[in-house]
Amino acid sequence: MTSIYTITIFTSAFLLFLIQPMISKLLLPHLGGSPAVWNTSMMFFQILLLGGYAYAHLSAKLGPKKQFFVHAALLLATLVWLPIAAKTDLGFPSVEHPVSWVLLSLALSVGFPFFVLAANAPLLQFWLSRTNHKDAANPYFLYSASNVGSLLALISYPVVIEPLLSLQQQTGTWSLLFCFFGIMIVTCGYYMQRTLLPAAAQAASNTSVAAPTLKNRLYWIALAFCPSSLMLGVTTYVTTDIASVPLLWVIPLALYLLTFILAFAKKPMLIEPAMKAIPMLVPLVVMAMAFEFNFISEVILLHLFVFFYIALTCHGQLALNKPDAKYLTEFFLWVSFGGMLGGVFNSLIAPVLFTTPIEYPLILILSLFLRPPEGVFSKDKSNRNRDFIIPATFGLFLFIAFSAYGYASKEHADMLKSGNAWLMSMVGGTPSDNQSGLSIVSLLTVFLFVLFFNMSMRTSHRPVRFALTMAALLIAVQLTGSNPSGRILPNVIYAERNFFGVNRVLQSPILNARMLMHGTTLHGIQSLDPKLRMTPVSYYGPLRETFANVDSSLQNDPVALLGLGSGTITCFGKKDQPFDLYEIDPIVASIASNPEYFTFLRDCGPKTNIIMGDARLSLNHAQDKRYGVIVIDVFSSDAIPVHLLTKEALELYKSKLKDGGMIMFNISNRHLKLAPVMAALSEAVGLKARIKHTTSLKTINDKPSIWVIMAREDKDFNQLAAPDSAWKPLEKNPSVGIWTDNYSNIMQTIF
Repeated sequence: MTSIYTITIFTSAFLLFLIQPMISKLLLPHLGGSPAVWNTSMMFFQILLLGGYAYAHLSAKLGPKKQFFVHAALLLATLVWLPIAAKTDLGFPSVEHPVSWVLLSLALSVGFPFFVLAANAPLLQFWLSRTNHKDAANPYFLYSASNVGSLLALISYPVVIEPLLSLQQQTGTWSLLFCFFGIMIVTCGYYMQRTLLPAAAQAASNTSVAAPTLKNRLYWIALAFCPSSLMLGVTTYVTTDIASVPLLWVIPLALYLLTFILAFAKKPMLIEPAMKAIPMLVPLVVMAMAFEFNFISEVILLHLFVFFYIALTCHGQLALNKPDAKYLTEFFLWVSFGGMLGGVFNSLIAPVLFTTPIEYPLILILSLFLRPPEGVFSKDKSNRNRDFIIPATFGLFLFIAFSAYGYASKEHADMLKSGNAWLMSMVGGTPSDNQSGLSIVSLLTVFLFVLFFNMSMRTSHRPVRFALTMAALLIAVQLTGSNPSGRILPNVIYAERNFFGVNRVLQSPILNARMLMHGTTLHGIQSLDPKLRMTPVSYYGPLRETFANVDSSLQNDPVALLGLGSGTITCFGKKDQPFDLYEIDPIVASIASNPEYFTFLRDCGPKTNIIMGDARLSLNHAQDKRYGVIVIDVFSSDAIPVHLLTKEALELYKSKLKDGGMIMFNISNRHLKLAPVMAALSEAVGLKARIKHTTSLKTINDKPSIWVIMAREDKDFNQLAAPDSAWKPLEKNPSVGIWTDNYSNIMQTIF
């Protein structure tokens, strides 16, 4: 009988977590590939999971037999939703109310099937606990089987299912598996009724069991809340700087589920090593946040390891404090409630409270308070007071040190102007070979690192003292506005956060320029010098020659720009030339249109038309062969909206391009090497392609860039195709496949 229960709960969880990346991917193109689509979807799934657990808890009062018939009826009603399909025609634009749009679309698409599946983990454990089976007193091991099914679903989706099956085949396969699951539930119900304990025996076994207290319930909620919020925080961190795709969604979620498996196994595993690893790894993550380390692979792995160990510690404490099986459904109800609160906090509350995504480090620090203390400590008042006095003193020292360093750096701004690359480090670039400056910064960095790590080790045995020490560094950086890695931070003159990310307008006295930052990436610079205000800089230098080499018959024809930024590219147009500007983020459109921040749209001359919505969906409505030039500049932070870089997307761009025209792609990226992807795509749709790497910077406001241009024929490039041109033919890498709406492989592109 145990094997039947295990297979059923495994299948239920497999279906539950297979549908999450599947349906979320179907919604991504309607919202520009925003990472917030996944976070909002996760919040929806957590709310329904809570609903399923509440149903399992309340219906348990009916008794196992009646509960089985109610559940069977719900399963039968679910057949109306099969095969599942995404409902996206909701009668209002997805861009205007993105959170409401995602939630309503998910509710109509998979809401009821997900709710029914969500109830099965506590429900099946409850059924087993009411039988005469030898494991009835401790059915929690089934929860591990449930999480194994969830984990395998998440791993198999990006590795097997997504590459091999079309979305239609995926939904069809899911529907067939759901029917199999229905048969297994009926089988479990049959065996449950045959092996039920008599009512008198059940009542006798419950009389001596103490009910959970309010303190127990609050502790369960806290232990579930922190890992749930951290999972979404680390997912946003990863997807913001790389890409919002199922592969990168499922890695943190898979680690999250793995911690449940390890914690709720019959013999819990790795919990002690996890608790010992936290004091060693958390200081490294906090330093990486404060110093803004840019070693993407290493830093991401570090964040994932820390998340895993913290989640395992919290879930290990949950398993250690689980109640008697009588209160099993209530226990999972409160655990689900805590998880749901994590999703609501990250998706709804934090974007309103914080203009920058500080919820991730905030919850990271809060989770450290839940770590069990090591060894036996004195509980005298003076010792407890030191838990606050020592971190406060350390934080004050850091505040003074960072303030002094920031003041000294600004005083020597003229000296720093001697190196362009050094200046670029102020806005996210790489320090130059200003050796004296670098040696000072390096010494300061090493000194602070050693000091902070030593302080962390000295406080690690006391959770409160350790957590506050971690907070001290982050607070000192935030209050002083000085980065301990040597960067001088520009002044923030405007910041706003919405579904699509964080936009900031910065002003740098050193660069004498204003900058638009989306997430961690520069999206436009405008000089404050009146003589240079209309000069396009930043990534856009190579476009000067590409626009100059567009066929003469197309010089005045409409231009499509996908990704508005600060509007810099409009300065390459001619007076009254039509520019269709496709932008999904209303904050970006507002900033670019406001001359208090940037004046490109007002002063450069073209006749601009801002079209709000996902660029690919909106461009689909444009007239075929309308544009002489199409510019694709669509990165949000350094993340890629993959649906704008697929074969189907490129075929759309080609259909909107006039004969003799050019498509221009900005593929500049700190972390991803996209040239092989572009080569495969251009060959797949029959376009010629050339690439240019720009490393020599003419002004202090220029940035290194990589641009790819495509056209139907080599002659359409004009002088750019000359033998001595810096634009070289794009070479294909046979190991990189063609990205489509059904297939993409981000891992092959990471530097």
